[in-house]
Amino acid sequence: MNNAIEYLVIGGLYLKKFKKFLYKILCNKYFKDFQPLLLVVIMFLVMISIKRDFKWSDLTKIEIGLSVIIPAFVGALLVTIVQILSRSLEDIQKIEFDYHKLYKIYKDEKCLNLFLNNQKFIIPYVSIYENINKKTIEIKHFKDKEYSLPIFFQIHYKELMSFHKYSYIENNNLIRLDKIEETNNALCLETSVTTYYNSLLTNRTMDGPLGKHLTVRKVFEYGSKLTPLEKSKLSNHIGFSVLIITSDGYLILSKRTNKTSISKNKLASSTTASLKFKYAIDEDGNFTSNGLIKGVKKEIYKETGIDLDDFNVNFSIEENLIGLARDLTEG
Repeated sequence: MNNAIEYLVIGGLYLKKFKKFLYKILCNKYFKDFQPLLLVVIMFLVMISIKRDFKWSDLTKIEIGLSVIIPAFVGALLVTIVQILSRSLEDIQKIEFDYHKLYKIYKDEKCLNLFLNNQKFIIPYVSIYENINKKTIEIKHFKDKEYSLPIFFQIHYKELMSFHKYSYIENNNLIRLDKIEETNNALCLETSVTTYYNSLLTNRTMDGPLGKHLTVRKVFEYGSKLTPLEKSKLSNHIGFSVLIITSDGYLILSKRTNKTSISKNKLASSTTASLKFKYAIDEDGNFTSNGLIKGVKKEIYKETGIDLDDFNVNFSIEENLIGLARDLTEG
C-alpha cells in the first residue's frame, strides 16, 4: 500500500513537470509561428492512421488529400511565412530607422560623429554630457514621484501595445531621467520612477501609425530639437550600453534575440539594457550612484555571465562613463 502511494506521489510530480514543460513549449514564440503548419501535419498523420495500408502513391488517389490536406498545407505554410516576416519587420513598423529622415526633422540637434577608415558616420544620438573631466556624479532621486501617462497614450493604449506583438515584454519599474544639471565639479541627475510598459507605449512606438498623419513623434516630438527632459511627455527611462574590452584587446559584442522590443537579431555592445529599479535602489527605496553601479553590474552579469567582481575590476561611474546621450529614434 505504501509503495502504491509512493508511486502515485512520484507519478504526480512527474506529471506536473511534464505539464510545465508542455506549457513552455506551447507558449514559445517559435512554436506559435509554426502552429498552423503543425496542425496540417497532425491532420495528415490522422489521415494515414485511418488508412492502415497507406502508401505514398495513394496521395494522388485519396480525394481528401487533394481537396483538403494539400490546400490546408499551402495555406498553413503561407500563414507561417507571414508570421515569421511580421516578426522580422516589427521594429520598422514602430520606429523610424531612416536616420536621414530623423536628421531632417531634428536639424538643429548636433548628432554624434564616428570616424572610421577616414569616413565620417553620423550616429542618431544627441550628446547631452561628455565625461571628459571625470566629474562626480550626484543623483537626486524622487522616490515618490511616478511618471503618469498623458491621456493621449491612455486613449491609444491597445493600438500602441499591439506594435510589440512579437516582442517578449515583462513589466518592471525603471529609473526615469527627469533632468541633468552640470556644475563646475559635478553632474547632477534628477530621477524618478517609471515602468517598462510606459516606455513601450511612448519611446518605443514613436513612429507607429495611429491613423492618417498621426504618430507619437508627430504629436510630442515634432520640433527641430528634442524637447528638454524636464518638459518631455515621454517615459524616458535610463538605458545604458557597456563596452567590455578583454585584456588581450578583444571587444565583446552581443547578439540580440528576435524577442527584444527593439533591434531584433542585431549585433550590439557587450551589454545593452534598461536600468531596473529592483537592482538599483537600496533598502529604503533610494537611488544613489552606488545603486547605479550595482544595476549596471547586474545587467552585465545577466547578459554576458561576467561578474566584474571576480576580475577585481575597478569599476566606477566617474572613471568609466563615456557620456550621456539621447536616442533620436526613441525621442
